[in-house]
Amino acid sequence: MNIMKEQQVRVNVRTPWDSDVEAFLAAVRERVNFDSMMVGVFNAKRPNLDEVMVCHNMPEDTVRQWIETGFSDDEVLKDCMRVGSVSAESSRTGWLDRTGALPKWLSYNLISSCAVQPGCWFAITGRSASPFTDQDTHSLTLMLRTWESRFNRPKEPDMCRLMVGHDDRLIYTDPQGEQTLLDCRITVGQIMDELRATMAQRWPDFEDRVLHDVALELSGKPWWIRFRRQRAVNDKMAVYWYIEMRPLESDDLATVGVVPDERIARAVGYIHDNYNKSPNLNTVAGCVQISPFHFHRLFSKQVGVTPKQYVLQKQIQMAKWMLRSSNAPISNIAKETGFASHGHFTSTFRRFVGISPTEYRQNNSPF
Repeated sequence: MNIMKEQQVRVNVRTPWDSDVEAFLAAVRERVNFDSMMVGVFNAKRPNLDEVMVCHNMPEDTVRQWIETGFSDDEVLKDCMRVGSVSAESSRTGWLDRTGALPKWLSYNLISSCAVQPGCWFAITGRSASPFTDQDTHSLTLMLRTWESRFNRPKEPDMCRLMVGHDDRLIYTDPQGEQTLLDCRITVGQIMDELRATMAQRWPDFEDRVLHDVALELSGKPWWIRFRRQRAVNDKMAVYWYIEMRPLESDDLATVGVVPDERIARAVGYIHDNYNKSPNLNTVAGCVQISPFHFHRLFSKQVGVTPKQYVLQKQIQMAKWMLRSSNAPISNIAKETGFASHGHFTSTFRRFVGISPTEYRQNNSPF
């Protein structure tokens, strides 16, 4: 029973920007039955395909055409923009029903963002079995407001959350994060230039919906950046980036951008993806096909610390984040960051940080 409850909670907290679309759809279906759904954050004056976060059972060609030319002519959407939510037969939309592939009934839900960007959180939900009831429409509006609120108010006070379009256009960010970037004089173009150059070296076979992370220096300060490339429609114009940025302490983790040797770059990427396995020198050197002795010398010169030191830095940096941002037991954090035992984790953490994991959590956790 406890396991079932835990799984239920995990499903319920899913959001449209999650990589697991099926889990997100399951969370919505717990409240409202539907056959198709599209969710996005649209600039109402000039919508773009990369502003679509979820597109489930909606004909992609129809969605493209609706955004390009039909968005302004959709009569149901016009009603929705006036009152916030509308349910109607799909034939009333004109553009969306041109292919005849949509369910008979649609619910449109829209809320204007309270953030600085001119974005509207928007959802179209469809089903064929029956019209949407007032309760269904109200539930969909509440979910839309919940997603917007979660994006605008990250649990971690120092985190910036961004959605960036295929053309490096800022689609959306949380208000506090936007202020942080302004204060630190960091632009979206600067973030994406550094991220793309680093990513191309470390993950040459980069795939959509796979979470990676880097530690980079931006405007003279170290940042930890987690990111995914996503798209809801199979089109290069539909690509958007989900990005989380957190400031790093100066001694947290060596910042490493583009390096002279791409093999060393791939090794850094391997460590970030596999720190929880505590990879040793031979393993990391083997993944880039360099002898351990030669690899140790190249890595230390280009990264500034030895491979073993970098692995430990990464493990401790992740442990500090988990201690700050969750209530997970310390023994679980030790295991998830690749330490053989609770005792080994505690002694290593104290050596790096100067205090125990328990003391660090007491001093830094908001819980």
